[in-house]
Amino acid sequence: MTPNALGSMEILRPIEFTDALAWLQGAIGREVRVSLNHHGHFFGCGIQGTLRRVYTLPPDNSAISIVVAKGEGLFLDPEDVTAFVGGREDGAQWLEFRTGFGPVVSVELVGEPDG
Repeated sequence: MTPNALGSMEILRPIEFTDALAWLQGAIGREVRVSLNHHGHFFGCGIQGTLRRVYTLPPDNSAISIVVAKGEGLFLDPEDVTAFVGGREDGAQWLEFRTGFGPVVSVELVGEPDG
């Protein structure tokens, strides 16, 4: 009997919201998969496409809008989320935003950079 090899290690570490915003800005033009889940509940949705735009929202420009594909997207406020960056040994990277009220949003790079 041969032992099964462990899969690649996943690392998740907390980061500042501004660092997450910089990560998102650097991913503009890349293919991403955005997932919204509520752990422990049968609820979720996903969007996949090119990350088109990330911008701040009035009135104080602290919350952001993340725009994917043909205008689909979501809004996040740093007052309501804790940001994490994840990675695996195979080079895969993602952000995870955990809300204080349950849902978790992840943004994962899917393809190679354009150009």
